[in-house]
Amino acid sequence: MSMLKTWLKKNPIIVYWYRLVRDEIDLMRIKSQYTPFGFSLATRSIMGNQGDLMAKGMFEPEETTAILKYADRFDVFVDVGANIGYFSCLLQSRGKHVIAIEPIKRNLDYLYYNLMVNHFNNVEVWPVAVGSSNGILPLYGDATGASFIKGWGG
Repeated sequence: MSMLKTWLKKNPIIVYWYRLVRDEIDLMRIKSQYTPFGFSLATRSIMGNQGDLMAKGMFEPEETTAILKYADRFDVFVDVGANIGYFSCLLQSRGKHVIAIEPIKRNLDYLYYNLMVNHFNNVEVWPVAVGSSNGILPLYGDATGASFIKGWGG
């Protein structure tokens, strides 16, 4: 395996094209599920159980409960690390203006899809990451476990 990794590091264009094709195939299979919160949500296959929990409205239950409890107290919701847009869609379905910040292209594809299929038009999408400094930095991990900190998301 280490020989393969070494070869791939020397040939990043192969990795780039593989990911591009993989992502396009994944998008062709996209399916939405209706959530208990009144909106449709398409999840990424890589998310596995987390995607199922999102579609069933059981993802991060404490955070979801808190956000819904206090939603009447704010006008704008900033979703840093928006991923596929679970919280963005949740708050937009409640009529809140949302700023969704998400740097990962695969997540952005699903985020855009989820906003379009639900006709959510009061969302600003910023395709960037938020960190402690400016610049282009490596992002480690994927799906809901991405971070600037290597190994943070497992």
